[in-house]
Amino acid sequence: MSCIIKSLDKRSGITYVYESSAYWDKEKGQSRAHRILIGKINPATGEMIPTDGRGNRRKERLKAQKEMPVTKPGPVPALRTERTFYGATYLLDEIGRITGVTEDLKTCFPDNYKQILSIAYYLVLEDRNPLYRFAKWSKLHRHPYGQDIPSQRSSELFQSITEEQKMHFFRLQGKRRIEKEYWAYDTTSISSYSEALKQVKYGKNKDGDSLGQINLALLFGEDSGLPFYYRKLAGNIPDVKTINELIRELDILGYGKIKLVMDRGFYSVANINALYKGHYKFIQGAKPSLSYAKTFISEINSNKDNPENYNSGYEVFVFTKTIAWDYEQVRPYKGDVIKDDRRMYLHLFYNPEKQADDAKFFAKKIEDLKQEILTGHRKAEHENEYAKYFEIKETPKRGISVTCKQEAVKEAKERYGFFVLLSNEVKDPITALSLYRTRDVVEKAFWNVKERLNLRRTLTSSESSLEGKLFVEFIALIYLSYIKNKMEDAGLFSKYTMHELLDELDVIECFTEPGKAPVQGEVLQKQENIYRQLGVTPLLADPSKAK
Repeated sequence: MSCIIKSLDKRSGITYVYESSAYWDKEKGQSRAHRILIGKINPATGEMIPTDGRGNRRKERLKAQKEMPVTKPGPVPALRTERTFYGATYLLDEIGRITGVTEDLKTCFPDNYKQILSIAYYLVLEDRNPLYRFAKWSKLHRHPYGQDIPSQRSSELFQSITEEQKMHFFRLQGKRRIEKEYWAYDTTSISSYSEALKQVKYGKNKDGDSLGQINLALLFGEDSGLPFYYRKLAGNIPDVKTINELIRELDILGYGKIKLVMDRGFYSVANINALYKGHYKFIQGAKPSLSYAKTFISEINSNKDNPENYNSGYEVFVFTKTIAWDYEQVRPYKGDVIKDDRRMYLHLFYNPEKQADDAKFFAKKIEDLKQEILTGHRKAEHENEYAKYFEIKETPKRGISVTCKQEAVKEAKERYGFFVLLSNEVKDPITALSLYRTRDVVEKAFWNVKERLNLRRTLTSSESSLEGKLFVEFIALIYLSYIKNKMEDAGLFSKYTMHELLDELDVIECFTEPGKAPVQGEVLQKQENIYRQLGVTPLLADPSKAK
């Protein structure tokens, strides 16, 4: 039985209308819902505007294609005589084919996917160059669109990218990785000079900028090392508050067996309960001050550097135990709370070098807190720590006196050098640690977004332009992530930076003349080797055979 559901997208202000059908999920043992988008609400009239039928037109095209005889595509006919660089853009063509990016973009953006690809190619190959230099690059390179995209046209392109198209793309890309790997989730901040963007807020800036910011959340495949989902957030939303919305959107996208890897900034009791409720698997970082962890640390503290527990691969001492998580689920519709135990694996790791670092950090922290109290520059966010670590007295004659609470300090010292992982699936602590370390792909991706893709600070002042620009930057990030992963696997970073490697391929030319097949320039043996090491068929002397 189906029903009509309306859902407000708080970011865009658009109310979407879905046809929802309930079904029983045997694997999860619970009722689920399958939603189909059928339209959106006109805010002026309150009436529903049906979807534009892109899906129907696509079905018609596919039907027509099946009825036509299959022919092998030949070289694209040249419109003018020219000599252009082709080696690096050929590499990106092949990566798009291997990852399915080109196919998925063509499905979601049938009218302008080539423009999106060409701008993404430019962002990858022209390190940190602004978009207004695209015209010069376009004249020198062979690329999917094959023409210049002036600034006005690129702005129109960005504004034309809809939320529906983006979600469709995320759905297609996610299904290429679903059930095969854990997904690393993290956020970063992007500073902005704009005062017109609604989501630019002051928050915890991860680059230390004093500007307003938006936050960007990314999901990466642990095994593939490729991103397949992102979300723009208001700059004042902390990490821990993003999980419920993430779960809701992943459910709408129709992803099944979800496995998440998150750092301790996303830990909260409510989030863990939500993950259990959704039957999601997770590896979650947590603080050693967590009550479960403190108890475990007390049990093994005198034995923390036992050689039998040492792992030379990660240079840590490893401990693990199974615990019962105190699960709670509030049911407003019944007015009750379900309380139960859920099995969880608590993995504890001790690193002597981290112990020394933690000792220095804590001593500096205590000194800073003490100075804030004595100088009268107390901070509201530190009030709990003042009360936890100090006895504070103030008299008219002697002024303020501050004394450390030795028991609290001793308890903190016991946790020096420890870090904690929680999982409801991974029993082995080393496997859990290995999967957790894959979060590095997200941190490196954030560097690529801010530095190589020139998005440390956004100058965009239009909401729709920013949404579209972020999407095209995201497409470029998929290509960069693929190249980085292959370079690391092949040990190419010992010979080249990424920029140098792309330049090595970029010099390969292609000569075109109307009425004739393209003629490709010479390809050196070391260039062929680079293609192979990147998992791509080497460019051949005849471009028509390169595909």
